[in-house]
Amino acid sequence: MTRVIKIRPIHLAVIAAAALAVFGASCRKPRPATPVVYRFIDQLKPLGLILSPLQAPAMAVLGENAFPIKSRPMPESGSGDPALGVKRKINLGLAEIDILFAPPKSEYRYAFPLRDAGFLDFGIGIIRDANSAAQTGPAAGASDGVNFRIVLKAGGRKKVIFEERLSLPLTQESRTLNFSRHKVLLPPRSEEATITFVTAGSPGAFSFWQNPVFYAPNSGAPNIVLISIDTLRPDHLGAYHCAKPVSPAIDALAAEGVVFENAYSTSSWTLPAHMSMLTGLNCGRHRVYYEDDRLDPGIPTLAEKLRERGYATWAVTGAGFVSSLYGFSKGFDGYGMNQVALTDARLAEYGGNEAVAWLKENSDKPFFLFLHTYQVHSPYKSPDPFPERFLGRDSRLKKVDIQTEMGGLSGIFKPMRPEEREDIVGLYDAGICYTDDALIKPVVDALRGLGVYDRTLIVVTSDHGEEFFEHHGWNHTHGVYDELLRIPLILKMPGSKFKGRRVEPIVRITDIMPTILEIAGAPVGETAINGRSLSPLLEGRERADRVFLAEFSDNAVNAQIPQRVATNEGRRKIILNQPFTKQEIAFFQTRPPVPPPIELYDLRADPGERTNIAGRPEEAPLLRALVQHAQEAAALVPKKVEGRSKIDKTLEDQLRALGYIR
Repeated sequence: MTRVIKIRPIHLAVIAAAALAVFGASCRKPRPATPVVYRFIDQLKPLGLILSPLQAPAMAVLGENAFPIKSRPMPESGSGDPALGVKRKINLGLAEIDILFAPPKSEYRYAFPLRDAGFLDFGIGIIRDANSAAQTGPAAGASDGVNFRIVLKAGGRKKVIFEERLSLPLTQESRTLNFSRHKVLLPPRSEEATITFVTAGSPGAFSFWQNPVFYAPNSGAPNIVLISIDTLRPDHLGAYHCAKPVSPAIDALAAEGVVFENAYSTSSWTLPAHMSMLTGLNCGRHRVYYEDDRLDPGIPTLAEKLRERGYATWAVTGAGFVSSLYGFSKGFDGYGMNQVALTDARLAEYGGNEAVAWLKENSDKPFFLFLHTYQVHSPYKSPDPFPERFLGRDSRLKKVDIQTEMGGLSGIFKPMRPEEREDIVGLYDAGICYTDDALIKPVVDALRGLGVYDRTLIVVTSDHGEEFFEHHGWNHTHGVYDELLRIPLILKMPGSKFKGRRVEPIVRITDIMPTILEIAGAPVGETAINGRSLSPLLEGRERADRVFLAEFSDNAVNAQIPQRVATNEGRRKIILNQPFTKQEIAFFQTRPPVPPPIELYDLRADPGERTNIAGRPEEAPLLRALVQHAQEAAALVPKKVEGRSKIDKTLEDQLRALGYIR
């Protein structure tokens, strides 16, 4: 675990006052929709590497040992030449960030073409680990350090616009870090300039610049906040006709936005569903089916496309199955994984606080914030007084881990008394209510308070639902019925466009990415994805149900459940079920429901999927077409390969807390 020694706060009030002094009345003029951004990581060319210890032949022999542990070359498209490997992502335990690795003495020089006034935003840091100790030696102490300097040359004159010294972090058994964040105001210039980033000091020190970026204050481009509340069913929200007072903040947001009444995910568990959300691809395209799969670095992500557009991209997540280890951090300037203790009852509050803090520091630039929480996920727990609001007077439960309550994963088909089920549902609803109060409301209030609410697209959704014994099971890693696949999808558009609209046709989780890209003005056509923008539905140019494809791969997350595949033609939904083996059936304490090979449901007449109409003669032509479509999808699913796990100890503990590992 990385221990942070020093963090220096940024005083934005001072910066804002300085900005107003420089910009004056020009701040009130309309800004162009295209963000004015210069990413120094992307723009570093080999000619700009004026000086670096990494240029020495001996450093090439060291390979990755010449760089910090848990760092890797950047996979983002648009990051340009690798420049000796100095463009990196580094995992600091609670976050993964983009850095320019710059051990002393390093000089990185840029021909800086922008003449607008704006901010130079960056961090400086030194990390101490086993690789750095091999270069600095054990004798290096806190008195040693690194000077960080930025030099601006314009009109033949040089000026040091930033200078700071950091001491080496103290030696510990784990990695240690000394780090601080900074913003420097650059006035307008009449000529092009050069900017040089210089580090000097203790030889071998692992110093770095964290994602240096120049930007003009928000150019009018729409901001984007994508909120994924893990395991959230739509029918437990007021916006989707739930009678309980569970979600006032989400409901208020829905009243100012668009509610998609029939949105479907691509899977009934976190990892593949979120991968579809953030790539716009069905599972058969992104190929992340199992808990030891990782996204192909060549597949573009939503964050990556917005980063290319000039957006500041940041994530606040609960890690686990959305850990950066699976490739989710691709395209993010920083990928937060700060909700480490997933057994804590206040996950939503921690996520909300972190998101609000980030917004306060970054609301003056075009931003994309991805916000994820496991608060609603089992184990169902929330702080007082939320459980009491939704439990019966004589309830024996104040929190519950479904799998523990049922005797482990093998007990997920165990029946319970009606009053016990009501208490479990009540605790689930308490988690929703707490998330609404501790995460949604503070984030919306912060956007309003910062004056960016009206030009921000806010998306509230989930990755999958949860079963409360509707089909004789609990939790979610076992099927593809609607209580597991249907997700909420609420869009509060910039300027509250389409306010109050409700969209009935079926849409997909894969449609989120192209919709966001279109609203941000990013090119969508260049990205070959399964999803399509939702704009035609909003504008009345499309009225038909879209075709979804959902899969649960054979024995994913060791659930002992065979493959399930679902798709649709309009409101007819087909499910293909592979048979249980004798060993799989024997695994469970209570015999699992054994579905027929083919199920067909009319979702309009039978939204609870109670009556299988696959045997009706009049359905035969449609059934043949749907079976062929589903079989083609099922054929793409690879068998699980044992022994590929990349799960580290931290991730293992998180998955255990969520009930995936026992």
